Amino acid sequence: MIEPTAHQETGASRTEIRPPMPIAFTVDHAPPAPEWDAFVAAQKHGHLLQTSRWGALKAAFGWR
Repeated sequence: MIEPTAHQETGASRTEIRPPMPIAFTVDHAPPAPEWDAFVAAQKHGHLLQTSRWGALKAAFGWR
């Protein structure tokens, strides 16, 4: 649903787009761990907490 709104104080307007129902999605494919870890390592701000080993440790304690 698209609902234009106006702001009388500033004269500005904006358009809000709202889907008719909640949107949910599931990612069911993860790259192999070595590929993921290489990707993380290649990023300027890649971090240990984004590695597959950290994910495996968290999963051992119930994180999904």
